Amino acid sequence: MGMDFTLYWLRKNEDNLDTMSWEELEAHTLCYARKGWELVYYLGASVDELYTPLKKETWDSLITAMAPVGPQLKEIWDAFHMYYNTDDDFDEFAKWEPEKAKLMKKYQYWYDSTFERNPSLGYAFSVSYMIDFWEARDKVKTYLGDPNYEVIMEVSQ
Repeated sequence: MGMDFTLYWLRKNEDNLDTMSWEELEAHTLCYARKGWELVYYLGASVDELYTPLKKETWDSLITAMAPVGPQLKEIWDAFHMYYNTDDDFDEFAKWEPEKAKLMKKYQYWYDSTFERNPSLGYAFSVSYMIDFWEARDKVKTYLGDPNYEVIMEVSQ
C-alpha cells in the first residue's frame, strides 16, 4: 500500500488544501516523505483523518532527535548511494571506504534508536525524506511560531 506524507503551511482562516490547485499545493509544501510511516507516528499525524495540525512541541522533538545525524544526512545519502552502486558486500566496502561505512552504520543505529518501526523501503530510501524534513526545519518552525499560520500534516493512502 502506498502512502504520501506531506507538511503544508497555511494562512489561518484563508487557505484550504481541498480547493488548492496542484501549483498552489506545491507552493505550500514544506516537506514530503514517501512511505515515511515512522514520521507519521512520531509526529502524531492521524491515519484516519486526511489532515492533522502539527504541534510545535512535536516538531521540535523530531528536530532534536534528528540532530545527531541531520548535518550529515547528505553524506550518509552519498555513502548509501556509493555502496548500492558497487559490486562489493558491506565488509569489502568497509575496507576501502571505512568512513562511508561508519556513516551508514551511524544512521542505522540512530534510526533504530529513534523510531519504533523499520523503514518501509529500507534505510537508504529513508535518508532521502529525512533530508527533506531536516532541510525544512527552520521554515516549519517559522510557520509554527507565527499565529497567522499553521502547519498541516497530510497522510494520503
